[in-house]
Amino acid sequence: DGTRAGFEAPVLKLKLYRDLWPPFRYLVRRSYLFNWVYWRLPHDQGDFDYTAYLDEAYQHPKVWPRHAGELDRLIHFADSVDAGFSVVIWPLLENIDASRAWTERVEHHFRNRNIPVLNLTDLITSYPVEARIVNRMDTHPSAALHRQAGDWLFEFLMENRLLEP
Repeated sequence: DGTRAGFEAPVLKLKLYRDLWPPFRYLVRRSYLFNWVYWRLPHDQGDFDYTAYLDEAYQHPKVWPRHAGELDRLIHFADSVDAGFSVVIWPLLENIDASRAWTERVEHHFRNRNIPVLNLTDLITSYPVEARIVNRMDTHPSAALHRQAGDWLFEFLMENRLLEP
């Protein structure tokens, strides 16, 4: 909910599992099986707007610098172990347009540090939402979109000479 990160801003009012009785909440958060079942069931989110939450977070004067620092730590770690590093950016699949500002901000952050970036945002806009996601309860990429993203990633790695033929 953001308080662990030291933020007291209204933007960080995300309260996961708030529809559970506290003992069940404890169990669900600590069990892979119960957590999996929990997220397969519909939930009343009340007036919570996840897209607005993310939009505020990416504009927040404390949240973005902290996130950018985490991204930089990934770059420094890759450098420290002499590992190649490139980035694939996925938009919010159920609302690509809403996430465009966030994906572009992350993309610019990496490009400004000379990190190769494959931003999937424009590549998947022509896919209808139903083809992009697993189902309306699970908005992760569908198997077909994963397969296509794999093809795009292979092309990207070859074009940027990050993978040898």
